[in-house]
Amino acid sequence: MAQWYEQPRPAGNQLWLYSERGLMTHLFGHLLVEHLDLVIQAQDQNGVTLGEVITPVLSHLTLAEFELGPQGFGTPDGALFIDSGEKKSFVFVEAKQGAYTYCQPRPKTPQELSGLQINIDRLCRENKFNSTINGQLEMRWRFVNALLCARERSSHLVTEQHVNLHPALMSCDRFYWRLYLRPVDNITEHWRRVDMATEHRCLYDLLSQVPPDHFFLLAITDDVEPPDFRNTLRFYDRARREVGTDRRVFWLRRTAIETGLDLR
Repeated sequence: MAQWYEQPRPAGNQLWLYSERGLMTHLFGHLLVEHLDLVIQAQDQNGVTLGEVITPVLSHLTLAEFELGPQGFGTPDGALFIDSGEKKSFVFVEAKQGAYTYCQPRPKTPQELSGLQINIDRLCRENKFNSTINGQLEMRWRFVNALLCARERSSHLVTEQHVNLHPALMSCDRFYWRLYLRPVDNITEHWRRVDMATEHRCLYDLLSQVPPDHFFLLAITDDVEPPDFRNTLRFYDRARREVGTDRRVFWLRRTAIETGLDLR
């Protein structure tokens, strides 16, 4: 159940926040602008903290909610660019009001339903996988793979066209369902993509400073301990090899953000 929060303010001024979107507004607009103490304590499923991986922190840039293309890689709740001197890091942040245990299993694919009468429009409407916490985290990692391919090609078009995309990921994605999971290699419009040559150019230049092993993900949920991401996330590299989530995916309990807020 979503909740309203109020941030204590001087008499006569009020700020109300709602659900995870409101908490993200509070997190990125108030808590993280001046310091990173809150997210430094985030842990992976083995108890390794984000701080152990990215410190020392010399400076950081906070990015509020942004879009990675209407035919691209979704809308992250936010992100952090962290300057540690020799290395830069980038952390995608995704939040949900509830527990991670409510993540959604993958939906049936058109291929698996091929013996039935298929209403592809209905299937697409019912497929909400990419809106779930695990679907969102997988999508951000897919963006990282596509970005690394684009960097190698000196291209600003970040697309899965040049990623050796694992069929397990494609099978859950309604973007590819209309093609019955068979996009054509040389047709750009058949692939998830975001052109970062214009309004996203500043973000592309920022991400170009981050080495391949310093892209991370942070999940904020209402669990009491770090979820076991190994059983729910499918991370692959650009050669379809499975990539572990240890020291890549971190977790922070929602109550850490609620501290200092009053429930309405």
